[in-house]
Amino acid sequence: MAQSEQIKVESSSSESEKPSNYVPLSETVKEKLCSPECAEQIEHYRLYSFRICEKLTKEEKRHNINCQLKRSSIQESWKKSREKIELLKYQLSELSKNTENENEKIVKISTSRIHKG
Repeated sequence: MAQSEQIKVESSSSESEKPSNYVPLSETVKEKLCSPECAEQIEHYRLYSFRICEKLTKEEKRHNINCQLKRSSIQESWKKSREKIELLKYQLSELSKNTENENEKIVKISTSRIHKG
């Protein structure tokens, strides 16, 4: 009996704290249960389970938001890396063109010296 009294105290103290979207047991269901204490215990555990589910839902939403933020951060980082790669490719191609031009100049100078000499 002490246990059911403890549950009564807990459930009566949490009556005002019930979430707005919580649906309590209907009176019809309560009448079909073996006793009022039994109905009260079931109601208490339903409310407890409901709160746990609500907390888990909030945690899941928080986790999803964190995952989205991480994904966005990774995508942004990847985009910046791609831009750097493209810039490096461009710089390498320019450097390569300059090197080819320098080599052509060297060949022309060498060829002209050979013909003059």
